[in-house]
Amino acid sequence: AKGCANTPVVLQVPGMAVTLGRAPIDQLPSTFHIATFTSASNVTVHLPDSLRSVLRRALGASGVVDVVTAVLPGPFTEVVVLSFWDPVGGQKVPVEGLLDPIVLAFPAATADLYQPVPDWYLCTYEAAGQWAPEGLWLAATPSALLCHTTHLSTFTVEPVVGIEAVEGCPMAAAPAALFCPP
Repeated sequence: AKGCANTPVVLQVPGMAVTLGRAPIDQLPSTFHIATFTSASNVTVHLPDSLRSVLRRALGASGVVDVVTAVLPGPFTEVVVLSFWDPVGGQKVPVEGLLDPIVLAFPAATADLYQPVPDWYLCTYEAAGQWAPEGLWLAATPSALLCHTTHLSTFTVEPVVGIEAVEGCPMAAAPAALFCPP
């Protein structure tokens, strides 16, 4: 990303989009969007103020950070990668144990949801080649599943249960409608 100033560079290869951007730490937006493959909506990322303190301590006097995002199609929602890098030393900045969480809002449209129900899904991150939910928590709005995390990694949302049919219920019923009237 050398010489790209504040203009993001987008690299697209089949099945993956990577965005590289450089910004002064104090000018990092509190909210930004990552384009997805399967929806007109984007994954929205909300950065807490405490993240800026972590980046300032790690990067010292430079005051500038490279932001790298990547999106890959996933089995349920997209797989989203978010990381920060030292533009001088070329090292990844470790982000973990934040006081306030980073929130990734996965649009319900990307998950083919009728209405998000948090108990039916898990936010997961990649750990040693496996998907793990530890340290993440999920909330839902009518339009999105919200993954809360205090560290950075590779994230996705996975269903906890899969229902193919409920006897006596039309499959057009919303996922939370397990009780079907007679």
